[in-house]
Amino acid sequence: MAVEQRPVAVVYPASADDVVATVAFAGEHGARIAWFNGGGPQRGPIDWTEDTLLMKTERLAGIEIDPQARRARVESGALGKPLALAAGEHGSPFWPEPRRMPASPDTCSEEA
Repeated sequence: MAVEQRPVAVVYPASADDVVATVAFAGEHGARIAWFNGGGPQRGPIDWTEDTLLMKTERLAGIEIDPQARRARVESGALGKPLALAAGEHGSPFWPEPRRMPASPDTCSEEA
């Protein structure tokens, strides 16, 4: 990330329960939360002068596709290429940026 960061702590949640616990902890201690999924810009507060926890969600990269229900469950750390490949296995195209649709999922960015 290009912005200088001085979080009180950096949290790498491995489950939804970890996220819930982090949010509860932040609420109890008056801290803010910024989050980063590893594939795009940081989300949340940019002003690091207040107590802020940085939650990095790249470990939450699960992708579940239910082709019968035409539904996908995607965790916040999932990147575009794995999602495009998983959707393509079921005949459903997914492109993180439709206006720049690649010729195939193989050309989709790892970071998208």
